[in-house]
Amino acid sequence: MKRTAPARARTGDEGSERPTRLAGEVGAIALVTFAVLSLVALLAREGLVLRWWRDLLVALFGWGAWLIPPVLGLAAAGVWLGSLRRALAVPTAGIVAALIAVLGLLQHYLGGDPAFQDTAGGYVGRA
Repeated sequence: MKRTAPARARTGDEGSERPTRLAGEVGAIALVTFAVLSLVALLAREGLVLRWWRDLLVALFGWGAWLIPPVLGLAAAGVWLGSLRRALAVPTAGIVAALIAVLGLLQHYLGGDPAFQDTAGGYVGRA
């Protein structure tokens, strides 16, 4: 009788970790890019793309547009580091819900029209 080595159990996990990690890194880099773009657009009003991006952020979020770069940075950290993603999932959802509520209160009490960039809560707060 011919002896053969016992068959190894294949889980299929050896090759599947790398594409998932790569996708996470690409997503994190994209989020950091949008965070930097948002911060530069809010600070400098020069350039066609920056002006358009700033106008979009201010119309959507009003004064809350200044919170978009840090939120995108935290989201990038969560996407990049898997352990951090699990630890921050629920607190991040709570913070986002609270920020939307604050934008709604700002828009309600301070008013303004998001179409004219004169708004406290933007379209998100108006909804």
